[in-house]
Formats: sequence, structure tokens, C-alpha cells
Amino acid sequence: MGCPGEKLGAGEYTDDTEQMLLLARSLIECSGFDAGDFAAKIARWGADTLADPLRKNLVGPSSSSAIAKLNSGVSWKESGSTLPSCGSAMRAAPIGLFYRNLKEVETKRSVVIRSYT
Repeated sequence: MGCPGEKLGAGEYTDDTEQMLLLARSLIECSGFDAGDFAAKIARWGADTLADPLRKNLVGPSSSSAIAKLNSGVSWKESGSTLPSCGSAMRAAPIGLFYRNLKEVETKRSVVIRSYT
């Protein structure tokens, strides 16, 4: 059975990597983490990805649920899924690269990033 990503070829990557790149872009464009901007990027990317017959099956159920909620007008604060997921951990690397002070990330940002999936 396995996961959808196991069929990827060399140089291809999963939705988690794409979402990580969206987070990195948002951090750079906003000079820090902006939940609204990141949510908007996820919503746009998700709509495009889920509409693509070749890519839609690579989006996991937690992300699909959150994307549907975001695109139906649900706030990012309420868009998270109750499905078990480790997506936030898989896309968190840019946070560590962007912030120098771990305390700043822990107190201001860490709760927000997991609200998407």
C-alpha cells in the first residue's frame, strides 16, 4: 500500500516540501511569520494543486481538509484538522533558519504554525 509519495521519481517532492517552500517564501516576504499570509499561500497553492489531476493525490487528508476550510472562508485559526498529522513538523525547517532566538519562536510562533493541518 504505502504512501502516495513513494511513487515519486528523482527530483520530485511531496506536498510537505511544497508547503515548506511556501512557508519560506512567506517568511521572506513578510520579514517574519505572518499567519494570514501563510494561510493565504496555502489556500491558493491548495486550490491549484487539488485541481491538477496529476498532483491532487499527493496532498494528504489533513492538508486537503485544511485547504477546503480555508478556501470556503474559514479562518486559519479554525482551519486545522483533527486527523493525525505530522505535516507541521515536516515543513518547519524554514522557521529554524529564519529566527536566531529559539525563545522567540517558542513564545510567539510555534502554536500558530500547527493550526493549518
